[in-house]
Amino acid sequence: MSERARLGMMAAAPALVRLRITAQAFSRARRLQLRLAGSEVATWSIEVTRAQVETPEFAIPAGFSFLELVSLDGTTSAGADPRRLSIALYDAELLRSPAR
Repeated sequence: MSERARLGMMAAAPALVRLRITAQAFSRARRLQLRLAGSEVATWSIEVTRAQVETPEFAIPAGFSFLELVSLDGTTSAGADPRRLSIALYDAELLRSPAR
């Protein structure tokens, strides 16, 4: 990903969820912030070795919405490749919290 990316999601009803991702920083450790509707859900430190991280529980609305991933520490060029890179995202899984 470059400086930011979006993940679209569809929910039939409001729900409490957690997001689990597997990611790796390009070149150096970077902070990655997850936002929903402009509000911060979580901020992680993503290291240069692939690892899994998970958010605390958060509420999502019914219908279609976007989760925004933002690299707070910018991007780096990969040399001759003009693309600016920050984080490699290998997996993303939305986990529904158990009913209470």
